Amino acid sequence: MKLQFVKHHGLGNDFLIAFFDELPEEKKAAGWAQHVCHRKHGVGADGMILATVEPAVMRLWNSDGSSAEMSGNGLRCLAHAIARRKRVDQLDITISTAAGSRRCRVTLAEADTNNEQPFEAEATVIAEMGEVKVGARGPRTLPGVPDPSSVVEDMAGVVVQRWGTADVGNPHIVLLVQDPYAVPLTTVGPALEQLFEEGINAHFVVIAEESTMEHSVMTVKTWERGAGMTEACGTGAVATASVMRNWNSIGNRVTVRMPGGNVEVNLHPTTTLTGPSVYAATVTIDDIQV
Repeated sequence: MKLQFVKHHGLGNDFLIAFFDELPEEKKAAGWAQHVCHRKHGVGADGMILATVEPAVMRLWNSDGSSAEMSGNGLRCLAHAIARRKRVDQLDITISTAAGSRRCRVTLAEADTNNEQPFEAEATVIAEMGEVKVGARGPRTLPGVPDPSSVVEDMAGVVVQRWGTADVGNPHIVLLVQDPYAVPLTTVGPALEQLFEEGINAHFVVIAEESTMEHSVMTVKTWERGAGMTEACGTGAVATASVMRNWNSIGNRVTVRMPGGNVEVNLHPTTTLTGPSVYAATVTIDDIQV
């Protein structure tokens, strides 16, 4: 079976996107994801998105073949890919995801005569992220497991000042530390994943000194469920901002700094995530039967 993918990334968090008239069954898609997302034996990506355009529907698989309810970066990348497919430089679209419907507003970058890529290769996308459920309504730890902060401290010697959970349609844990870059994510991330009933996306955060309640700035590093350490996480940026605001540590307008770059989160009156999407390539796989 021959399939064509477009590859996009949001701040280095990359996705392979394919369009269908009708979405394939989940077991087959999971095998495809493991194959095409593998960075040695496939094309390479953090996740695979299969989508329809009319109506706009998004389904997401992590690189390990597990399904995910949502991705903020993946959502923005898909909205950009649909705008390119429709050949429009602005698009207001509502996309159905496994976590509910999400409205996205896409603005393609203007042509740059010094840039070899066409103007349509980059876009800014504002995504409405829906209700963020924080605290007791978020994901729960498995019975009899240790406190997540003690796991981090025991495994990495990193002091967790406070932690909390959030649900942005997918599960997150937010851990306040002195320096997120001092946390060995490849060691601590898998351990935290195993503490939660449905796995977890783990985010280590510190508030920047220049923050004010009018405009807060945070630095975040992420371990994503099913994908590992990623350059950026859109739903994670929203989850982290929401948890920190509930602790009265920040205001409603937040810049979230991640290794791949920055996104803007606005928590009131509607929770939105604003950030870039970049078209990287179009790839055709001649035989995707796995």
